[in-house]
Amino acid sequence: MASVDTISKAVDDGPTKPGRAVIGTYPNHWLYSSSPPTFDLTRPPPPEYAIPSPKDSVSLSTTTRPVVIDPSKSALVIIDMQNFFLSTYLGRPADGAGNKAAQRLLNTAIPAARKAGIRTIWLNWGLTDEEIEHMPPSTRRAFGFEATLEREGKKKPMPAIDAHGVNRKCFKLLPSIQEEHSAAKHVSRHKDSVNLRN
Repeated sequence: MASVDTISKAVDDGPTKPGRAVIGTYPNHWLYSSSPPTFDLTRPPPPEYAIPSPKDSVSLSTTTRPVVIDPSKSALVIIDMQNFFLSTYLGRPADGAGNKAAQRLLNTAIPAARKAGIRTIWLNWGLTDEEIEHMPPSTRRAFGFEATLEREGKKKPMPAIDAHGVNRKCFKLLPSIQEEHSAAKHVSRHKDSVNLRN
């Protein structure tokens, strides 16, 4: 696969400057312009591949080249921003990566998307009690698990730990917040345990 710099050089060495290159095939294609270096994701139709007007598009800065999108064909997709991954009552650190990302979404990304007319899509996972009861071991391992140590013929229950084997002060260690956990569990049963929706 050609790198951005390779594409840029090929376009610049073409018959016209500034050049434009079509990446992919219509209708699922991008356009690359070398001056200024930009990826156009609005998918304009051939043969003109017209450059979108500023009033119908949004330019986003990235770590490599800017990209241009059409708000009416775009969405901000937010995945798993829900109590299980964010709630301090379930042992998630308030200053952890998930809650930092949540604050950036609430303070910056969501307001900017709304202002530009970009829809927001929330993807969340809700489980019934039966689904939790019969969850495969591979899934339990990913989301944390409870362990029982057997030593000298004695079984010693261990508190719930996360996927990395770290105890995050799970609700089972804190009886005073079991009621909060029950409320969160009730919400997840209804397939809607979002912690952020506003």
